Amino acid sequence: MHVDLRKHPRTVEKDSQNYRLFQLLGNSQYRNIEIVYTYDFSNDWHHFLTVKGRAPVTENFVCLSGTGHYVAEDVGSIHAWEELKEAYLAPQPNKKQLKKREWFENQASNADPQGLAGDRVNFFDVEQTTRDLANMLDKFERMGEESARQQETLNRCLRIRGPGLGDDHWPSNPSEGSLSKR
Repeated sequence: MHVDLRKHPRTVEKDSQNYRLFQLLGNSQYRNIEIVYTYDFSNDWHHFLTVKGRAPVTENFVCLSGTGHYVAEDVGSIHAWEELKEAYLAPQPNKKQLKKREWFENQASNADPQGLAGDRVNFFDVEQTTRDLANMLDKFERMGEESARQQETLNRCLRIRGPGLGDDHWPSNPSEGSLSKR
């Protein structure tokens, strides 16, 4: 939940612990209403979403439509994103603008080698977004599996060490669970 300054004066805030996304997306009272989603409260990124309804159920998340180029991750603030877009609009970019372009095209974590020249700032790739959603879910699954493996290794080490063994005992190979004297 947010501090009072972050609350919208005409919107009842929903506690995400008790409210699920399907309750919003499946509720006809929100159809064709613009919803503002605030991301990264330190920079106040506002995403404007319009619920058009629900598509038929599928096994995967699917992006049906969208507008505008994705924002450069780690660009900083909204002001910095606007500066990056201005760097592409400059007919004769200065050194700072060229450096911003170079960063976005080659070094940003979600770099776009084509940049934002011309009308690219309005570019939105529905198919790529759907692929990214699928990859994101796979990545989260793998992260969960890796986290579980690491937790099990830690638990095994703690069980092996056990209470009262002292600091001079530690598993020589945690994956095998054997003890050795240092």
